[in-house]
Amino acid sequence: LINNERPSDPPEPAPDPARDGLFDALDTLRHEGFALQNRLLRAPPHACVRLKRLLRENKAAQEALRHDLSI
Repeated sequence: LINNERPSDPPEPAPDPARDGLFDALDTLRHEGFALQNRLLRAPPHACVRLKRLLRENKAAQEALRHDLSI
């Protein structure tokens, strides 16, 4: 770099509505997952089985979206 010039920032990627939608869906699933974890911590024992199943499904859906975003 000459005279303490800053390197230019890389250009922002072109808009991609499909990819943006995947990021939005992942964000929503993450928030739902946190809410499920919080409910699980306060749940009576009889409700834990259902909440654990929902949490597993949520995590699986997050992994599927992360995979889709990585390709």
